[in-house]
Amino acid sequence: SPLSGVAQDFTNPVTYTVTAEDNTTKNWTVTVTVLTPTIETLVEWTFPNNPDDNIADGGITANLNKTITTNSTGTVTYTTASGATTSTARNDGWDNGMDIKYWMISFTTEGYKDITLSSKQRSSNTGPKDFKAQYSLDGTNWVDIAPVTVANNFTTGVLTDVALPSACNNQYDVYVRWIMTSNTSVNNSTVSGTGASNIDDIYVKGVAFLSSDKEILAFDIPNQVSSTINSTNATVDVVMPYGADVTNLTPTITVSAGASINPTSGTAQDFSSAVQYIVTAADATTKTWTVNVTTEAASTEAEILTFDIPGQLNSTINSSAATVDVVMPMGTDLTNLIPTITISANATINPQSGVAQNFNSAVQYTVTAQDGTTNKVWTVNVTTQLNNQADILTFDIPNQVSSTINTTDTTVTVVMPYGTDVTALVPTITISQGASISPLSGVAQDFSNPVQYTVTAENGTDQKVWTVTVTLDAPVYTSIVEWTFPNNPDDSIADGGITANLDKILTTTATGSLSFTYAGASTYCARSNGWDAGTDNKYWRVDFTTVGYKEIKFSSKQRSSSTGPRDFKVQYMINDDGNWLDLQGATATCADNWTAGVINDYILPSACDQQILVSLRWIMTSDTAVGGTIVASTGSSRIDDIIVKGIEDPLSVQPINVEPIVVYPNPTTEWLYIRSTDKISDVTIISLDGKIIPVIRNNDAIDVHSLTTGMYILNISTLSKNYKINFVKH
Repeated sequence: SPLSGVAQDFTNPVTYTVTAEDNTTKNWTVTVTVLTPTIETLVEWTFPNNPDDNIADGGITANLNKTITTNSTGTVTYTTASGATTSTARNDGWDNGMDIKYWMISFTTEGYKDITLSSKQRSSNTGPKDFKAQYSLDGTNWVDIAPVTVANNFTTGVLTDVALPSACNNQYDVYVRWIMTSNTSVNNSTVSGTGASNIDDIYVKGVAFLSSDKEILAFDIPNQVSSTINSTNATVDVVMPYGADVTNLTPTITVSAGASINPTSGTAQDFSSAVQYIVTAADATTKTWTVNVTTEAASTEAEILTFDIPGQLNSTINSSAATVDVVMPMGTDLTNLIPTITISANATINPQSGVAQNFNSAVQYTVTAQDGTTNKVWTVNVTTQLNNQADILTFDIPNQVSSTINTTDTTVTVVMPYGTDVTALVPTITISQGASISPLSGVAQDFSNPVQYTVTAENGTDQKVWTVTVTLDAPVYTSIVEWTFPNNPDDSIADGGITANLDKILTTTATGSLSFTYAGASTYCARSNGWDAGTDNKYWRVDFTTVGYKEIKFSSKQRSSSTGPRDFKVQYMINDDGNWLDLQGATATCADNWTAGVINDYILPSACDQQILVSLRWIMTSDTAVGGTIVASTGSSRIDDIIVKGIEDPLSVQPINVEPIVVYPNPTTEWLYIRSTDKISDVTIISLDGKIIPVIRNNDAIDVHSLTTGMYILNISTLSKNYKINFVKH
């Protein structure tokens, strides 16, 4: 007494008297206490680091990304070491801030109640003195919490565990701000623009709710087909596969946080009939759930779900038509393919998956559903794909330097040797198997501009337009002859070049002594004096052949002593005909160094191409010395690094050397010259049709300017022999 099940007021201890069967009694004292709530920090800004930042320094996970902000116009810092404990948030720019300028934080209180706020503020002597704390649930409408009077210390402007209204409990967003309530500074003047406000040790705390949630969140039985939870009806409906034994099933159950369930999760149950589970919430309230387990009916599905043959391009399953269409790569042998087939759950198939079949014709598969009576006959057709590739695989032109195929840009870039005539090149092209190309491979094309080729794939649908560009390689210059004087002493004989020029020599008309022991531009050089009174008659000279070469160019370096010749020009002569011609711009103004009188890669006229003999001379153009006086007989001139280069041109018609007869130039335009060690007795010209053409001969020169363009035979008779030589008239 009192009886069990009767409500009692346990504000104070209650005494229960228990009477034994023999009527003896015993008094029991029952004391009920309520646990002290656990207070948690929801968010805090304590600025433990230097420097720190505006991000929360602790709290629950949902608040760890929260920040403190201010709308004062200064610059916020977090490096001041003189915080309440460590660092602090500090800002100036609080002037004219009454009811406008503030510090502000936001946070969530979801799952918490009994919210409290703590903070510490400090201002400089010219910083703001009067604040009030406010809260808002929407960031717009604000409610006062408490006034704060600030001094130049962290002990005056302190809020300690100030309780926030219950409206702040369990909120997604709560905003708190410390807003100025006057423009009065700490020293009772007016807040200045340089006056500073500090805030530190902001704590928001609360007590977690005891949840009343008593839900079943998940109810899983191994191999179940489905599990449907209805919170309103407090039911769970589980469907197990056809034929499952439901008398001993072990569910895994997830319930609301802090709640418990009976029977417990993981305990086997007989689900032949409904089973009741009681979920008890954290606040001790309960909810009774009814769990029904049924088995699904035997499946009537007889589907092919996947049909895969190794290497297939695609596999298309049409359930309505009961067909499978598989496409294999071009050229695949279909007579012995092994498919891997997946079908509806618990169904069977005949022929079985993994058994080789001849797919040259359609193959039928019968799928029997789980119910053992539903059949579906599938027809599988396997075909090979026509090639859809439309690529150029190789593109070759005789003598090409390189051929680059870019499949991304559908381009071909061919580089031909320098000087190649690109107007009628014949490429050999290979393309994708079964494809066709237009224009055809082996057909000559004019590649002066890019040429487009269209490649059509074997399937007749896919096409690619390829752009072929032919360019010429950079010319390769060969040293034809050079005088670089590498030795000491050296001589006037050429130091390098083609074989025909290795016996060529450097000469001069200067009247002094020629030596090769003086320092040159790199090693040694040719040097002579005796250049006085040399205008238009004293020079350096070299001779060489250009047979087999075109686009001839030369370089040279000159130097003169202070009394040596300053001004030179370069002239050329063809085949020693006595006609010296100026090279425009090829002048040298010498100094007593190797940098002034330099000519680099001067390109000779085309008349110098393919010649038996070309001569160059560096001839004085004045008697002015380097020092500005008149050239003295003792004044010297040096020359070095004479290098003549050309591009090899083996395909052109070359001058013809028939010992002891030499005919040049060939081809020619007006005159043909003959050199012979034998005396020439007669010369005739014969056309290719056998006609003898009268010859106008001036000693060893033959006038051919009246001949029409073409090839002729020159018949030369000497005292000892007759010669027939082909030549070309341009």
